[in-house]
Amino acid sequence: MANAVSTPVISDSKSASYPVSILEVSLPVAYRAKADQAYAFAFNYENIADCLMAIGQAEATQYFASTDFMADISYGRNAVADNLKQRIQNACDKLDMGIEILNVGMHDAHPPVGTLLPNGDPDPNTIDVASAFQDVVCAEEDARAMISKAEASQSAVL
Repeated sequence: MANAVSTPVISDSKSASYPVSILEVSLPVAYRAKADQAYAFAFNYENIADCLMAIGQAEATQYFASTDFMADISYGRNAVADNLKQRIQNACDKLDMGIEILNVGMHDAHPPVGTLLPNGDPDPNTIDVASAFQDVVCAEEDARAMISKAEASQSAVL
């Protein structure tokens, strides 16, 4: 599963509308048929993988819309994976899919990167959120450094 966060559209009266994601993430899901529900696994759904993909995308969208973005892409990755595993399993159980979710991984979590056209120019229909995000992170780090320097200077004067 990739690009698991919803893409609302941002527009104003002077510009075109562009889909905007705040997070791109790959969430591989490992599953198997439950031994006691083999019939449900084999006959309840024509394409289990497609159903699971739709469930995973819906659950990931709901989850990421309600959590701390910075924690999710840094120290909270294991908690995200565990939470999504449980959410996806619950949804599959409600639909009687006959599958057991073994693992949900979280890979490549980052703000969206704009795409390039074949000639190498930026695609005007995509937004490079990653660059703007990096600018914000750098500005926050610079601000913390300036505060630390000011506090050290103040301590030296006192």
